Amino acid sequence: MEQRIGAYFAACTQADKPRLMSYFTPDAIHYFPLGSPLGALRGAEANADCWCGSGDRRGRTLSRRLTRTCAAMNGPDAMRAA
Repeated sequence: MEQRIGAYFAACTQADKPRLMSYFTPDAIHYFPLGSPLGALRGAEANADCWCGSGDRRGRTLSRRLTRTCAAMNGPDAMRAA
């Protein structure tokens, strides 16, 4: 599981659209928090385009934020591979 999540983060950071699309089903819906300008992204391509359009910055920010959250919840060894 950790490897798959790490690979997804890498695809986000690299803005690798084909790889990102492989993580979503064609009918996937990704909901953002209420008030987010993104609302909901529908479909694999829309989800991949969101990350690719935001470039490297968002992927790196997401990876760091989730790594810190996981470490805070589970201790500093929780994301050794990240």
